[in-house]
Amino acid sequence: MPLDQETRARRREARISAGVDDLQRWLADVARAGLAEAAARPWSSYEQMSARLVDAQAPGLARFVRGLGGLPHTAPDWPERMLIDIGQLSLLLDAWRRLDALEPDLQAEVRGLVGINESREAVLSRPPIHDVWDVVGRRILDGERMRVQRTWLWGQRTQRWALLLDFAVGGQSIQPRVAPGTSVEADLCFYSGAVRLRAIPNDAQVCIGTVTRLPAEPVSGLLTSYAQALARNPWLERMPGALGNMVIQRGPHESWWARDEHDAGLRLAGAAGWHLLALSGGAPLDLFGEWDGFSFRPLSTLVGERLVLLPEVTAA
Repeated sequence: MPLDQETRARRREARISAGVDDLQRWLADVARAGLAEAAARPWSSYEQMSARLVDAQAPGLARFVRGLGGLPHTAPDWPERMLIDIGQLSLLLDAWRRLDALEPDLQAEVRGLVGINESREAVLSRPPIHDVWDVVGRRILDGERMRVQRTWLWGQRTQRWALLLDFAVGGQSIQPRVAPGTSVEADLCFYSGAVRLRAIPNDAQVCIGTVTRLPAEPVSGLLTSYAQALARNPWLERMPGALGNMVIQRGPHESWWARDEHDAGLRLAGAAGWHLLALSGGAPLDLFGEWDGFSFRPLSTLVGERLVLLPEVTAA
């Protein structure tokens, strides 16, 4: 790395560390005041702290703070979620302080969460993983400043998940990807991390068929995979998973649930409950979606041997 780049990197890390100091003091004030005060705290307090972190070149931390500000009263269990998020953010700040003592993969996770992302060139310089990838789901998140497209793939040979991320700012359009429901032959290069999910194609993708099955497992399998991944990366936001033979049921307080043949159930996020019930007619079906530790957001389902996308645009 040329000297000027090294100097810029050191200066940025120093600015981030100053921002971390500021955030730790602010977070301690929030924790001391309690959840009742946090719920009454004006949005401007979170926005001001977020802006200071952007100035400190730590956009990832700014996103964490905005997320905290948006939690109160969003769901009955918001206090539990807020306590967990405050704990995770505090752990992340401690990890930044001890960055050199962490294993390289966990260092990469911490850097990425703070906002120091690997360059595309660095990722593409790694040996690619060749496979036939089933495109099993897509989710588009609309935020104030940016639109994010999340495309999930499953490797038929490698038996691993891959996540392709695309971004658009303002009125820009998102780069088109291969359509969900298709199988493509491609080489993917993965970002560093303790749980390697995000990837970039390093060449053209060749469509060679359609998705006719999902790598479905019972609820216990998804929860085990999630626990193992969380042990490696305690800041993991979501885990992809395919669930087999799920029956869609109405729950209390207008909630929706999916239950497997062992009567293990997950609460469903989003507004796909009625849609899934209509597609299934009450019969078991296979689902693909994202599990965040609280609820499962279905993104697609199999009807016969055809993958059907569920409503995919949500607020960020």
